[in-house]
Amino acid sequence: MRTVLRIINIGNSEVRLIAGDICESKGEVIVSSDDSRLTHGGGVSYAIARSGGDDITRHTTNLIPVDLGDVAVTTAGNLPQKYIFHAVTIDLEKFRIIDDSLRDFIVRNAIRRSFQLMSMLKLSSIAFPVIGAGTAGIPVGRACRRMAEMFVAELGRTNRCLSVELWLRYEAVDVAGEIFEEVAEPHAKREAQNPVSSASHTPSGECPDDGSSREVFISYSRCDARQADWVCDVLMSAGISYWRDVNGIYSGQNFKGTVVRAIRASHTVFFLSSVNSNMSENVIGEIGAALHLGKHVVPIKLDATEYHDNLLLDMLNLDYIDVQGLGREQAADKMCKVALLNRTNDACGCRHGARTSR
Repeated sequence: MRTVLRIINIGNSEVRLIAGDICESKGEVIVSSDDSRLTHGGGVSYAIARSGGDDITRHTTNLIPVDLGDVAVTTAGNLPQKYIFHAVTIDLEKFRIIDDSLRDFIVRNAIRRSFQLMSMLKLSSIAFPVIGAGTAGIPVGRACRRMAEMFVAELGRTNRCLSVELWLRYEAVDVAGEIFEEVAEPHAKREAQNPVSSASHTPSGECPDDGSSREVFISYSRCDARQADWVCDVLMSAGISYWRDVNGIYSGQNFKGTVVRAIRASHTVFFLSSVNSNMSENVIGEIGAALHLGKHVVPIKLDATEYHDNLLLDMLNLDYIDVQGLGREQAADKMCKVALLNRTNDACGCRHGARTSR
């Protein structure tokens, strides 16, 4: 039996708080909390695996281990959904001291990654449990608060019409209702009173000089325009906005000021490192400005060219994404992960210098 407790509108999307069994959801995807080996050992993960059948278990054997806070995608087996998203909340690979900051990271990253996957797979409806509130031991109230914050952040920045369900055990109903009333409903009311154009959430292929912000600044050589097009497509498919100077349209007198404002307004700078970009004075200047402004600089290595002497010392301190070594598909996944992680870190005021994951 299912009971819809509350409906909250955020942007063009709808969040429903539902008491009952998540396996009754009609959403296109169900999210399961699991461990890094995807053993479906208890709680929600066990219930989903039991209802979905052996196909889910067979599919997971090719995916393990999965990083803590990441999400693996499998078939839904006998369930009517298209996919199961397995959010990893327990790490069986290494010993970790689980403190509140790590608990918050697990929930936030799982939510962020789930919405990213929805965009990549062109899904419009999803059902979540309270992430990590079972065997992982994250307090229900803390998990619900982080989920409410992430729902507001993710749904508030897209103009898509998404249906999001949060399925609750009956003992968690009161806690979740109070938290969502505190966190999400005020946002929905402000939004209703002050509607904004959805264009502000739309990724752009140009570098506007209007003071608006984008998430990723792309620094590249015009000779690598085709590779830059690919990076833009990857970001756009994940719903990540970017700034890019197309065909040198800002190469006039306002070039330097425009670029600095664009870098300042972004939280991440992708440096498309190649034989061409490491010989470009403009690119070297852009990366120098980004480092000076304390931005998250992520080298995207298009080839094996060494960094320019003026960048070498700074770049040696940064992890990079090796497109040739990883292949385009895995490199694209890493780029999206990094941009989305930096978005959340900036939103919660967590700055980690200019580092990222390889």
